[in-house]
Amino acid sequence: MKKIILFIIFALSTITTFAQNQDNNGNNSWEQKKKQFKADKIAYLSSAMNFTVEEAQKFWPIYNKYDALFDKLYMTRRCRYNPCKVNEIPDNECIAILNDLRKYNSEELEIQQKYEDELRKSFSAKFILRYYNAENDFKKNVLNKH
Repeated sequence: MKKIILFIIFALSTITTFAQNQDNNGNNSWEQKKKQFKADKIAYLSSAMNFTVEEAQKFWPIYNKYDALFDKLYMTRRCRYNPCKVNEIPDNECIAILNDLRKYNSEELEIQQKYEDELRKSFSAKFILRYYNAENDFKKNVLNKH
């Protein structure tokens, strides 16, 4: 069953890559990259965690719920603050942005705590730590590629 799940994830990743290559005019390139990143991350986590069928059935709905919350917060932060344009921002606006960034960080921590609490209802602390390690390893791999 694990092999079937991994095959499905690999197939979705391949389809996403194929679809991305079809659009050479740059339309929705951010969305395409985001979809590819998510597909790669899911494949990596599935492989690294080696989920049982029961674990996968419990884990992915929780993961998807909180991933959507993190995405929403990230997009809100991204719309408010663009680090590339920091030199163009007036000083009084910088103070407001710093306050907003602090608020976003607090919200992110709150989401993280709720996420972990929900994971603890279904999984052991060791499982959650293994998941955090797999997440960090994936991020390191992505950073090393660029």
